[in-house]
Amino acid sequence: MLVAIALLLCALLGFAYDYNSLPPTARGMDSEGFSSARAEALLREFLGDEAPHPVASPANTLVKQRILAQLERFGITAEVQQAFACSYNWAVCAQIENIIARIPGDSSDAVLLMAHYDSVPHAPGAGDDGAGVAAVLEVARQLSLEGPHRNTLVLAITDAEEVGLIGAEAFFDQHPAAENVVVALNMEGSGSAGPVQLLRTGRDNRFVIQTYQGVVSDSMANSVVNEIFRHMPNDTDFSVVQRAGIQGIDLSFAGERNHYHTRLDSVDNLDKNTLQHHGNLLLPLARAFLQADLRDTPTGDVVYLDIYGVLLLQWSEQWSLWLTVLAAIMLVFAIRRRSSAAAVAKSGARVLLSCALIGGSLALVFWLLELMVEIPPWPATQWPLLALLFCLTITIGLRMPGGRHFWPVLFANISLWILLAVLTSIYAPGASPLFVAPVLQLGLLVLLTSGMGDTQRLRGIVAVLALLVITPTAVGIVPLLLETQGYQLVFVVFPFLVLFGAMLLCLTTGRDVSRPRTGTVSRFTALAALAVFVLIPLQDMYSSWRPQHVVLYYLEDRSQGAANWLANSQQEISGQLRIVGNLEDEEKPVMPYYGKNPGPVAPAAITDTPAPRLTVISDNWQDGERTVKLQLRSLRKARQLSLRLGSASGLTAVMANGLPMRLKPSKSSDSSLGEHFVMSAFTASPDGVLFELQFDNAAAQTLYFSDVSTQLPESGIVLIKERNLMAAPVHRGDQWVIGAELPLAAAE
Repeated sequence: MLVAIALLLCALLGFAYDYNSLPPTARGMDSEGFSSARAEALLREFLGDEAPHPVASPANTLVKQRILAQLERFGITAEVQQAFACSYNWAVCAQIENIIARIPGDSSDAVLLMAHYDSVPHAPGAGDDGAGVAAVLEVARQLSLEGPHRNTLVLAITDAEEVGLIGAEAFFDQHPAAENVVVALNMEGSGSAGPVQLLRTGRDNRFVIQTYQGVVSDSMANSVVNEIFRHMPNDTDFSVVQRAGIQGIDLSFAGERNHYHTRLDSVDNLDKNTLQHHGNLLLPLARAFLQADLRDTPTGDVVYLDIYGVLLLQWSEQWSLWLTVLAAIMLVFAIRRRSSAAAVAKSGARVLLSCALIGGSLALVFWLLELMVEIPPWPATQWPLLALLFCLTITIGLRMPGGRHFWPVLFANISLWILLAVLTSIYAPGASPLFVAPVLQLGLLVLLTSGMGDTQRLRGIVAVLALLVITPTAVGIVPLLLETQGYQLVFVVFPFLVLFGAMLLCLTTGRDVSRPRTGTVSRFTALAALAVFVLIPLQDMYSSWRPQHVVLYYLEDRSQGAANWLANSQQEISGQLRIVGNLEDEEKPVMPYYGKNPGPVAPAAITDTPAPRLTVISDNWQDGERTVKLQLRSLRKARQLSLRLGSASGLTAVMANGLPMRLKPSKSSDSSLGEHFVMSAFTASPDGVLFELQFDNAAAQTLYFSDVSTQLPESGIVLIKERNLMAAPVHRGDQWVIGAELPLAAAE
């Protein structure tokens, strides 16, 4: 009975955690405060027909005009910041049009509300980032009616976020309103559902976290997300805020992430509860910062942990290690009363063996599963995979012999948690709350019970309480990580499941009657794991709701007189799509900058569409430096222009329309170009972009240039229709690339 109760309680707590991670209920048009219905109406209005609206596109201009009209209707004066700007991280520039508005306060100190209105080329952009824009607009409308406020409110609805955060770069580098910004709140979305999380803050975050703690309900915040984000390549406009040294908060949601950057990111698919959550966080935060004294704020770095959306705990980063030491002291006292260091060390070997077996088994089973079926990041049906993870963990955890002595096994488990708390406190402080909070509770649990009589009943109660303590970390975080990171990164949840499985050893210790019951439960979970293991390969991995991500390319190399179709996906391209498109694996790269083709290809015909034009404006060699000015234009009005040349060319600097670009060589060392530089610009200007290249030598060069359209030629209609049955383009989307070479003679 003890085992059943323990597992039931843990399951209920895990469910409670997951349930509490759901966004709050949407509110109607007449509701007080933030109303998702009003925000949705704004969203539908400025998205119009929901055509994708990437930077420099006609649809982008229409969305901008509709947003300006809404602000004018609210009585908020706005302007358009037109600028050419470049990315901080990549050699990408764009002609941008930011929407900037200002509601003056008693002080010039400003609170900035940010969201971006551009989308990727094949997504309506309702979640990314239409929901953020709608929330900013609705909050600004309400705040404009409540003023005057102590501080000034600035709105920056940015452009070109999707191609390198370029609109945000232009705002902070070039717009005078940025000079007075003290606090920034950025709204993002990378899915179409789920709770809005406090994604990250800047350094010295005590002020913003204390403000968040004081005014926000429906909270979902854990500094481990901030820590994870530091080590990921993902970016939002908030990265520009951080580089500007401005404090603030980045808010985002990531449920149904399969919809991210696809045609499914539509208003109809956007969870209106998620939209409500956007406003529930943004409105009170904006009000609080607008009334705060921004010149006298507390300083320091804090970590934080949300307890079921009810309570937000926060403490200084430095406290994590000392709190862990306190837990260790409590554990030492308990060990002295109940056991010995030698016994704990011996049980520690058993616990570590259990961890190795559980982790190895999870890895082995998923490796075998991958041999049978290719698992996408977000499969059409996820519950069998989740069931397999938990059933396998419970099975092995309960089958492992815990030994004869309960307390040393428990103490060894707690010691492992303390070790993880120490390591994260030192090397990844944002993640420390995951372990510091549980070890404090576990330390207090064993200290308080160490003076009680050692009965089987007490052991059972302590085992259940210990499992309950670790469940939010070891169980509750698993669905969240899989929802946001996907099953291609399933290994990231193995350590948490290993910790839960190791704690199950506490239920298999001693010579009492609980062992037969653990055997019964483990047999049941083993059968369940086997059943779902067999079921998973029989399931469809994709559906119309969660399609495969497949991008089509039409590649024309005008210098070689060759053209090819190419299909690219992280997963295997379906046989039917290969048949319809005559797609076959080809070893020889079809473009000079491919080390190998990123997918199957099919020969195609060169079109009569005009190729881009690269014109040498000037070529000067002086004082050991060569400067070449080139005008690159698209004759078919494609909005993306790119220039490539080898990194061994001696290129030392690049300017685009007079602005420096960041040089970062690609990693395609096995392509015919070798490692090379890629420089891109997004513009609707018929004049294209003026590149200025500087070399440290006068040698001859070969320049590769291209323009890119996201509209594929009509010859691919059959292929596109077949692809769209169970797949969708993602991120930069389908591309029609027309490229050519320009030999550049040696300078004299």
